[in-house]
Order: sequence, then structure tokens, then C-alpha cells
Amino acid sequence: MVIAMAPQITPRTFCRDQAGDVLDPVGQPLEVYRRCVQHIRAWSELRYASCSAPSPADVQRVRAIQTQQDFFSVITSRHCKRAFVDQAVSPAILIEILRAAAHAPSSHDAQMWRVAVVTGETREMLARALRTRFDEGIGPQPDYSNRAVTLDDVVEERARATARGVPLAKGTDGRSQAARRAHLRDNLRFYGAPVVMIFHLPRSAVPGTLLEMGFFPQNVMLGLVARGLGSCPQYSVAGYGEAIRAELKLGTDRLTVCSLAVGYADETAPVNRFVPERAPLKDYVQWHD
Repeated sequence: MVIAMAPQITPRTFCRDQAGDVLDPVGQPLEVYRRCVQHIRAWSELRYASCSAPSPADVQRVRAIQTQQDFFSVITSRHCKRAFVDQAVSPAILIEILRAAAHAPSSHDAQMWRVAVVTGETREMLARALRTRFDEGIGPQPDYSNRAVTLDDVVEERARATARGVPLAKGTDGRSQAARRAHLRDNLRFYGAPVVMIFHLPRSAVPGTLLEMGFFPQNVMLGLVARGLGSCPQYSVAGYGEAIRAELKLGTDRLTVCSLAVGYADETAPVNRFVPERAPLKDYVQWHD
């Protein structure tokens, strides 16, 4: 636009980032603003230091710094979002993320993961089917167990802290049976997210297959953060695997691993500001010299 208004300055004009435009953060979550600031700052420092168009080596150096900043920011800012705004998610964004996520590792490059992306009326139909079963008193019957029967004291306390923290962030008493039921029912409507992903595997899957599946949705969740979206993985929804298979016609030979609620997070919702405490490094890392 500037060059169109004053074409005589073309020889003295270049993009701050030669790879393209700076990400537009307007209307996006706070994390997108932070990455935009990092982007502008890195290229501004380079420009003012050199007072000339950056060399290819300078461009590579700044790009590496920017990538490192963005990558760790994406990892540390990924937390479960349980409230979403009423805004559709572009299929093009989802396709981009799912294609990138498929670079997850798998034994012999088998890539056995599958995902059903559910939106619109089908999403509404699925949510109704799950909540109807819940309201009729049909309990969850997951295809596999996601936690040991007994946990050590430290792990158990972390689980209890989260179980207390989410209802409190929502402004309810987690000890109330009615509040617990309301929270579980909210799970089954995917917290109002406009997109639901159902991850599934062959029923013949072994523990190693579940490990490989874990790599794939983790990549998806990080890709969502990178594109300004929020998500919440839901094992509780997988407790109704039979209903999911029936509604989506997945086939009885499929094992329902989990669902993922996806959308633009409502950052004004108190529940989305609940971030579970992370264990200190010494609790999960042992160094062997």
C-alpha cells in the first residue's frame, strides 16, 4: 500500500520480514499478540543494528531465534480450554494442522491413527446422543483404562487438586453431586466447542499403538495453539465409545481413544484461566552421568 502511494520509494523499501507479513493478532487470543510482538521485536532489532537490508545469514539467524521463541511459547501455553466463543473454525486451518500433525513418529511408519472431524449438525447429533445416555443413567464404558487402580500419594494429590480446581474456576462447589453431574454433562457437549475430533484406532491396538496415537493428537493440540485456537482432550467422552461408533458409523472394529474439543477459546471465562500446577523438574527427571 505504501509503495502504491509513493512508487518513487520502491528502491529504498523492503519488508521487515522477507518471508512475508507479520501475523495479524487483531481479535485473536493473547498468545497470538505475544508471538506477534516477538516477531516484530526480532526483526526490528536486526534492522536497527544493521541499518541496511538484512543479509541472508542475518535472516537465518533471526528466523532461528523466532522459531525457538515461538516453539517453546506454543508448548508452555497449551492448557485445556473449557469454554469457547461462538465462532466457526475454517476447515483450511484444520487441514493445515492435521497435515502437519501427521509428521508424528510411529513404528515402521505405520501411522495407524485415525480422526473423525465432527462439526455442524453431526456434532449436535452426537452431543445429543451422548447426553441422552448420560441422562438415562447409562454409565461410561471406555474401551481401555487411562489410569492405574492405585496411584502414589503425589500423583493422587495432583489429581485431586485438578478435580477441585476446575469446578472452583467455574464458580461451583466440586463436592456437590449436582455440580459434578453438571460438569460431566458439559463434557458431553464438548464445552460448546464448534469442532470435535474423535481419535480412534483398530480394536487390535496394543499399548505401543496407543503410545504412537498419543504423539499425533499432541501435535494437533500444539498446532491449534500456533493458529490461535484452544482445545481440551476428553477421555470421559470416550467412555461412550459404543455410541460414538454408532452415530459416526465408525465400525465395531474401532477403539475410541479420546475426543478433542476445538475452537476459539473464550478468554473471559474464568475456567479458562485455570492452569494446573506443573511438577518440578526434579520430580520427573533423573540425570545419569
